[in-house]
Amino acid sequence: VVAFGQGRHLNRYLVRRGELLNFVAVARRDQWEAEGWNIPAPLDEFRAEFSSFDEETRTIISHAVQGQVFKWGLFGRPWLEEWSCGRVVLLGDAAHPMLPFLGQGAANAIEDAMILTRCLSAEATPERAFALYQRSRQPRAREATEKAAKRGERYLGEPKTDSLKDNEAG
Repeated sequence: VVAFGQGRHLNRYLVRRGELLNFVAVARRDQWEAEGWNIPAPLDEFRAEFSSFDEETRTIISHAVQGQVFKWGLFGRPWLEEWSCGRVVLLGDAAHPMLPFLGQGAANAIEDAMILTRCLSAEATPERAFALYQRSRQPRAREATEKAAKRGERYLGEPKTDSLKDNEAG
């Protein structure tokens, strides 16, 4: 279930065979400098951020446990023109960092690995394989990266019926 409102949204879903509820809350910030995955989120700050949401959402976040809620920034990154150098190659977010709004980051990394494996089998040198891999993967990875960013803009804007429709595939 996803709840939207005023530059914020909260996505919640069951995990561990339905025994636990996980949620990811996103709030737009004009300023954010810290880059880390383990910045504790004070519960009062978190609850205040979503205090205008529906009662069910507020009830769910009221059960958050201090020390188990973290915050981190989401940063768009420039597109890398080269994914390899000599016999070193990047894949997944290292090659094409993707915001999480399309849910395709891990899938693209798996696709990268599969195509890279095929390219290494097909080409005589790693360098040629890496070039083929990038040519093969770059269009799809760029499309997913751009769509993820656009969806993030829709999700973090004020929701309207038209802004939440998927007018484009993906």
